[in-house]
Amino acid sequence: MEKNYTMSPPTPVPSTQLVKGYQYIIRVTLCNFLLACSSSTSSVSVAASEEPIPTLSITGQQQRTVARKSELSITASAYTQDCNGGKKDSGLSYLWTITQAQQAVSLKSTSQNPATFKLPPFSLVPSAVYTVSVLVGVAGSTKTSSASITVTVEQGSLVAVLAGGNRRYATVGEVVTLDASSSYDTDYPTSKLSSTAVTYSWSCLTTVPAFTTSCLLSGSFDTATTSTLQVSGDYKAVNSTSLVTVEVTDSLRTGTAQMQILINSVPRPQLSISAGSVAALSNINTAKQFVLYGSLQLFSPCTA
Repeated sequence: MEKNYTMSPPTPVPSTQLVKGYQYIIRVTLCNFLLACSSSTSSVSVAASEEPIPTLSITGQQQRTVARKSELSITASAYTQDCNGGKKDSGLSYLWTITQAQQAVSLKSTSQNPATFKLPPFSLVPSAVYTVSVLVGVAGSTKTSSASITVTVEQGSLVAVLAGGNRRYATVGEVVTLDASSSYDTDYPTSKLSSTAVTYSWSCLTTVPAFTTSCLLSGSFDTATTSTLQVSGDYKAVNSTSLVTVEVTDSLRTGTAQMQILINSVPRPQLSISAGSVAALSNINTAKQFVLYGSLQLFSPCTA
């Protein structure tokens, strides 16, 4: 072994060289062409029993980070081996457990494959660290092998959402309500954000006719801390574009959303599809033509 060992493929150690009940320390040294060397050791125990002992490993990294919104999937590789080098992966049983802070967690694998431990998205707690372990046994044997990995659940992000898209139009004096109440936490996307857990801050600047950090809109930008804010523009804001920003913040994270507010001197034309034609779209004969009817409402300034 000292002179004739090869790394690829690795040279097997004949079973006749090993004695039952003994433990062997194997040391390997690897040197490069500059004669710089590094060594490592490993211990191997030879069981005194004739019962097969499964060889077990968990594929992939032993320390993993996952998002709460992602599926967790962990696969074990196990087999038994006879003295002639033959491998067998049948007759094995798998017992998976998951713990957090050394306490058992009542989560069951959804995988149909006993060698794979699988949890659906949103099963784990954000920022928590879990240990996933597997115990593998062999039919007809009392010998088992175990392996485990550490799983850290990273915290998701806050997503700020402003209702109505990224652009709104208003006329002079019209009050526009900006609503960020649909903002959410990606770890709990179906739940509303708690007003006691997050704060909202608002800011505004002008982009048209010229960029400036001052805002032509009226609103409680400096003091508002709730999810809604009402703004309006007077005659000074006609034909201007303001960029309003809302930040949703908790103790560690911040989400940002923006909306352009364009102030016009007269209302924009309103275009709509008549209710009758919309109803007709519910049942369409593909062999015939159909017609859509729209209405356009124009607003013009008047003088007295």
